[in-house]
Amino acid sequence: MHSFIRFCIVALALMAASPVCNAQYFGSFNPNDDLFKYEVKLIDEFIERFNDDSDSFLRKAYFKEKKPYNLSRGQLLVSLFDLQNTSFTDNDTTLKGFFRQALDRENPVNLSFNDSDWYAEATAVFANNGKLREIPVFLHIAYNAEEGWAKWMIAGIGPTGAPVAGKAMAPLPKTKPVDNFIPTSAYVSGFVGLHSVLDTSLAPDVFFDPACLNSSAGAAFVADVKAGKLKFQYVKRLQFHFLQIDGWQFTVAQFDRKVNNSGWLISSIKVAPTDERAAARNKLLNR
Repeated sequence: MHSFIRFCIVALALMAASPVCNAQYFGSFNPNDDLFKYEVKLIDEFIERFNDDSDSFLRKAYFKEKKPYNLSRGQLLVSLFDLQNTSFTDNDTTLKGFFRQALDRENPVNLSFNDSDWYAEATAVFANNGKLREIPVFLHIAYNAEEGWAKWMIAGIGPTGAPVAGKAMAPLPKTKPVDNFIPTSAYVSGFVGLHSVLDTSLAPDVFFDPACLNSSAGAAFVADVKAGKLKFQYVKRLQFHFLQIDGWQFTVAQFDRKVNNSGWLISSIKVAPTDERAAARNKLLNR
């Protein structure tokens, strides 16, 4: 197992270190180019590649090119790490444990988009008393299997940051969220639709998880938004935190670079013992 991880990391690190196309191809993003094929373009694609889904975008790309698909799940999993992070090596006991668990043949580990225990951290910029401030807004998926719907709900509010440079934007045209919910695709646009959710007409019970509303940070945030003290501007940064896998917590961030190992990749990972899971979740969500 350990030699296999070493082989994958070395091979994929070499792949990541060199551009896969000549410079003239960088702007084209032709689906037939390797750069487009291997880049993890969406978090949906990250999840399907993690699971090695039979209908994944990557498999379809190979099929379209009439090439044999010979990537193992181990190779796929390694490719989902930021391989330019020098701390990710096969000598890392944390990584060894994660790979051993994730690649277990009898009990394979999968991720689910519709699971509620992963979180989008949208670092949002708000106008506050004439100044711009960053406030992390955490969202997770609410899923109703019987009715067949899924949506994002606000699950936590991080601490208000120091003032940032810039001026408040002119108010965006008011648009009502379709059916009063944040669609699962909202992350693709950087949750720009939050401007029509986080305003003085905010309906907390519709858009907020009850645990967030019951927290001091959540309650204070809602009060300030409804009073017009916090005016949403835009999402400056986006990353995702996964706690779905028993015993683990990892973060996925976007790496925009011209190599195969790019897009949405694991930027950090740490052990999250089962008995400490609730505390880790509450710490993440500032509850």
